[in-house]
Amino acid sequence: MSKLSTLHQGAFYVFISAAGFSIKAIFAKKAYEVGADPVTLLFLRLLFAAPLFMLLAYWNATHNSVEKKISKAEILSLMGLGILGYYLSSLMDFVGLFYISASLERIILFSYPTIVVILTALFFRSSLDRKDYLALLITYFGIFIVFSEELKQTVLIPMETLVTGCTLVFGSACTYALYLIGSGFIIPRIGAARFTAYSMLIATATMMLHYFIAKGVVFPSFDNPIIWYGLAMAVFSTFMPAYFLAKGIKLIGSEKSSVISTIGPVSTIVLANIVLGETMTWIQVCGTLIVIAGVLIISLKTKKETTTR
Repeated sequence: MSKLSTLHQGAFYVFISAAGFSIKAIFAKKAYEVGADPVTLLFLRLLFAAPLFMLLAYWNATHNSVEKKISKAEILSLMGLGILGYYLSSLMDFVGLFYISASLERIILFSYPTIVVILTALFFRSSLDRKDYLALLITYFGIFIVFSEELKQTVLIPMETLVTGCTLVFGSACTYALYLIGSGFIIPRIGAARFTAYSMLIATATMMLHYFIAKGVVFPSFDNPIIWYGLAMAVFSTFMPAYFLAKGIKLIGSEKSSVISTIGPVSTIVLANIVLGETMTWIQVCGTLIVIAGVLIISLKTKKETTTR
């Protein structure tokens, strides 16, 4: 395979991944329109995705005979990160999405690379340089612009509702950032495929327990459209994006992948406009581009530093 075709193939994988992740909010909003609640929807998403990740774990085990046994400490780390990243972070995101638009949700969630930088500086006492501060200022200034315009447009929605939704989604971005920091330590030890599969299955078990406590042992009927939205999210917005992102990074690297992934918020905005009827002003579009610029500065700097260490 030529270098050019490798680049094209890797870029295609990352593009498909970004598009898949971006339509999660669209599926969720459509499910909410037909009566779904966040707990049920997340339960269905993880439940339907679980067999796919089981197959991934089995395939990885049968095709990699040199894998070492996972230690007790690594099992505990897997449990903690699975609950933090795929259960708690997803739950906060889905509940927050219940209150705010899909476009605003995606823009706030997209700020997680800046949170990774801040938390890394706090935990490991590393210093931030001028470029870091500039990127943080740019990112959150863009989010403020989008939020301010959203507040003007949603005059019928109470201020408390908008703030609640934004706070929950930002909390989701923070917990996901913690998950990424933790995963950076354990993935080199047990492998990306095993980590992804096992942490997802742990989150699924946790979500099932949450669902049964909250709802009882009751499942939506198969003629309920909520079932099909959950299935669509499991396949197209959970398993496939994770799989294609891993393949894309393997072919073109994380730096190029991070650039291509910035299509995510843009595709969410376009789809939200077409499918959900959400509207964005030119000021909000500019705010979105500002956020993307800030995240790109942080992401590219982080990737470059990582590859030189």
